[in-house]
Amino acid sequence: MAIAEYASTEALARILAKDRQYDAAIVAGFGEPVYALREFAPFPVIAMLEASVAAAMQLGNRFSVLTGGERWVPMLEEQIYALGLSSRIASVRAIPLTGTEIAADQDRALSALAELSESCVRENRAECVILGGGAVAGMARRIQDRVSVPLLDSVAVSVATAEMLARVTTTPARRDRPPSIDSIGLSDELRDLLKSP
Repeated sequence: MAIAEYASTEALARILAKDRQYDAAIVAGFGEPVYALREFAPFPVIAMLEASVAAAMQLGNRFSVLTGGERWVPMLEEQIYALGLSSRIASVRAIPLTGTEIAADQDRALSALAELSESCVRENRAECVILGGGAVAGMARRIQDRVSVPLLDSVAVSVATAEMLARVTTTPARRDRPPSIDSIGLSDELRDLLKSP
């Protein structure tokens, strides 16, 4: 997560060095932290997990999160607990396929997601299920008729959240930022961003 946050912060610095006139940004990594990005971006930065759980809480009291690859389960649990949502999470589960394997065999992924989603309803009493990650984008609509609770597509929710915030959020004339600091070993763009007032 630390590597991903650093890489996305570097990417944001390169983007802002060229153009600051964006309405919003989406960090397209399910569960990746966005705290550093929010310190520097002059627009809303959407985290896919945060946007998805916010939407899920509108649909029911308890929700489950499904993704591809078991190694992501502990990290996602940590993120959800850090958001203070331990009483709302029914379960965090994963199908055994990785993102690459999901893209290579969507039919197998669809069956696994549908079965596991319904297991979350039966075994964990989930009232809504989030399908998390770019690899499963668009799959919620394809399996909704096989699952007895609402399904949320984390990519679609994030795009809708970014669009909504771009319409309803005002940008302050001056935004408090971290103090200017000198640094070494960073890209020119990130170094300049850290030094700017």
